[in-house]
Amino acid sequence: MRNTIRLKILATATVLLMLFAATAGLSTYLVNLVVEEIDGIAEYHIPLTAHVAELDVLTYEYELDLRRLIAQDLIDPAKLAAMREHHKTLRQTIFQDIKTTNARLDAGTLDTRNDIHDRIALALLKGSFSFLEKRLTPFLKIGDDMMTAIEEGDLPRARALAEGFGAFEDVFGNEIGSVRKALEMMTLSSVTETKENEIGILSINAALFAISTLFGLTLFIVLTSRLQRSFGQLLDGTKAVETGELNIKLPVTSTDEIGQLTGAFNRMAGQLKEKEQIRDTFGKYLDPRIVTKLIEAQGGNETLSERRPATVFFSDIQGFSS
Repeated sequence: MRNTIRLKILATATVLLMLFAATAGLSTYLVNLVVEEIDGIAEYHIPLTAHVAELDVLTYEYELDLRRLIAQDLIDPAKLAAMREHHKTLRQTIFQDIKTTNARLDAGTLDTRNDIHDRIALALLKGSFSFLEKRLTPFLKIGDDMMTAIEEGDLPRARALAEGFGAFEDVFGNEIGSVRKALEMMTLSSVTETKENEIGILSINAALFAISTLFGLTLFIVLTSRLQRSFGQLLDGTKAVETGELNIKLPVTSTDEIGQLTGAFNRMAGQLKEKEQIRDTFGKYLDPRIVTKLIEAQGGNETLSERRPATVFFSDIQGFSS
């Protein structure tokens, strides 16, 4: 392919575009990591924290309502019926939370958008939550037995059954607290990682922009300096020829248009020098006008000469010998 100035400029622009494309590609990749982290926080961390917190509140409310009920000496039947319906609703909500939480834990463990650390953390939480789920059935059974005893009017038995809630204080207190703390730490870790990725994106973009700018300016300076130097040499050579200095030969340093122009200038200077030598040599013996016509005839102008029959007369001049 012919080496031209246009090709060099195009190559420089292509390299810069490739650098900017690499910057954009890397930024897109890092932004995608940030988006995945945010998606994980929004889709798993926050909902799981909310479900576990709600489970903690519901189990506490379930126990507290029953303790308040057995603290009364006389229980209104209407209030007892309302409590039975309320506890039925609480049980349904608790089991729904359990189902939803398990589904989110399973999905988060398998979701490749979560990094390996988050997936391991979710798998560990799945084990802790399974333990809570197993302890939930006997906890709710105590409440059912208490409601039955209250409905039968056996408050002493209901109060005795209430003591069984003490065995679950660690389960629905400390254990749920540990799960909530683990979720909070996982969320905090993801937020920190997201911030680090954002800082990384800004740093990489700044570094690549600086590299691209430095590289582009370097190429621009090199190319323009070379053009300026080449044109300066041509300008100096033209001025030298203009003043009559024909023994000049410029260095040809490339094969592009500048190199071709320099070569043409050298050939022009050489031809001018040859014509000047011819003019100096024959001008001593011939009319300068004839020499000029002879030099111009070398350019291919055939109308300046013609072939004719001629007679040459040689004669002595009277008195010339003396």
